[in-house]
Amino acid sequence: MNQLHTTNGGLVEMTLQPCNCIIHKAFYGTLRSIVTCRDCTSKTITEDSVMDLSLDIRMQIEHRVADYRTASGSEVLTLQACLERFTSAEKLGPNQYVCENCTDTEQGALKQLTLQRLPSVLCMQLKRFGRSKDGTEKVERKLQFPLQLDMSPYTKLETQGEGRGTNETVDSCLYDLSSVVVHKGDMQSGHYISFCRQSNQWFLFDDSRVTKASELQVLDANAYLLIYVIRTLC
Repeated sequence: MNQLHTTNGGLVEMTLQPCNCIIHKAFYGTLRSIVTCRDCTSKTITEDSVMDLSLDIRMQIEHRVADYRTASGSEVLTLQACLERFTSAEKLGPNQYVCENCTDTEQGALKQLTLQRLPSVLCMQLKRFGRSKDGTEKVERKLQFPLQLDMSPYTKLETQGEGRGTNETVDSCLYDLSSVVVHKGDMQSGHYISFCRQSNQWFLFDDSRVTKASELQVLDANAYLLIYVIRTLC
């Protein structure tokens, strides 16, 4: 994504200033980090521009985080659970944070990420590749994702207790699934296919072969990349 950004007239250095390139206009968002000191409750706030979100499904599996269980008792991992974990408060130890107001000693803190500005096209990568004690591995566990996604619970407005009361805010946070990219194979070799939607019809792209696909096929895909488009543009 960064390569597309620079080759389409974008600024080389990613900043919070508006950029006029088409990649920046479509995919650019702002991620806010708030670190709160455990002792004096002072806050350190930083904002960074992002063009995609990387969601750690491996962490979800290790902590056995699931939205619900099936009738057979098996855990179901969902995209919403990954987003919830991504934006939930994380404890920082004394060796991870030093408060400027508590200069005499290292303090623990809470760190929380929220989306300050949502992009028009929301790209989310599911981190399926990683290292283990046996080397590198790919996580094949399926993750359930919706055709329509409400991003308001993961935004700055929601963390401040705002935003749910107006149609304007709700509409600006609603997204529709546009594309799903699937990786087939292992760490050594693999092949990418994608599902893309045109109006209400889904298509499967497999190299030069393009065929019609159903919503059930799309929702059953073992997604690696999910692309949602804000509803106000659809």
